[in-house]
Amino acid sequence: MHPGPDSLRGKRIVVVDNEPIACDPDPDRATAIYRMRLAVNPDWGDDYRAGQFVMLRVDAQGERIPLTVADYDPDHHILTLVYQVVGATTRSLAEIPGGGVIEDVTFPLGKGIDLSPPDPRRDIAIVVGGGIGAVPSHAKAKALAAAGYRVVSLLGARTAPLLILLDAMRKVSDACYVTTDDGSYGGPGAAFLGSAMAGPEDRALRVTDVLEQVVAYGREGTALDMPHFRDLYPADRVARIYLSGPDAMMAAATEVTRSMGIPTYASLNSVMVDGSGMCGGCKVTLRSPDGERLAYTCSDGPVFDAHELDWE
Repeated sequence: MHPGPDSLRGKRIVVVDNEPIACDPDPDRATAIYRMRLAVNPDWGDDYRAGQFVMLRVDAQGERIPLTVADYDPDHHILTLVYQVVGATTRSLAEIPGGGVIEDVTFPLGKGIDLSPPDPRRDIAIVVGGGIGAVPSHAKAKALAAAGYRVVSLLGARTAPLLILLDAMRKVSDACYVTTDDGSYGGPGAAFLGSAMAGPEDRALRVTDVLEQVVAYGREGTALDMPHFRDLYPADRVARIYLSGPDAMMAAATEVTRSMGIPTYASLNSVMVDGSGMCGGCKVTLRSPDGERLAYTCSDGPVFDAHELDWE
């Protein structure tokens, strides 16, 4: 969807609240993640679908930046955004208090995911979120659950303090498994190697490791390293898989699912200027049996068939 109707672009949007929800314990990294809720026009949610995003500008002199939608409450007209502080614009965004205003917001943009009802024989949707990718993962998991899918969520982060939206994901998931690169998370849903949870070394996993194990059962000749997944999620019951997070993670996960023949979709987080397809900065290449074609993350995505994306 291209920004067009006046109702899509709101001026002086009121911030309901804006609070940090995660902070990196490593002082050299100083990563901070905030959750912001906005009071938006009641008409905006009519066309919203999970997977879409917003473009916003903090003040009249600022740049426009894309942010992923974590949630939208149509009853109270509250739009929830979760963002990582990485540059001047997000630093300015983090300084806006509740009751403050944002210069303008355009919503919704891009195309949402397919929410047609599942086939009863293939009713499992796996949602994979790495790092800040938990944000679009939540929106998708919530919508897929409402559409009748059994949602299995796999969340990962570099370290436990950077895990976000765990409670929200558990509420909309049939099951939610959690990993950390350093094995520091050992709470509910922690994935681990072996038949019993031991120390951090058994929990030091990436979400791609867990994805492969979750859908492994049913594939002949597969030796499971995580037997607690056995019999739970046979590959032939998985209807689709959604990936969100760093490109390297999504590219690796795509290779995991390619040989399984399971439809897999990736949410790209491309640099863009206006969100309308005019600048061309978010161009991607798609390859299929029909040939090669160009697409734009802002107008054709941000969700694409992961098996068609050129990850190079």
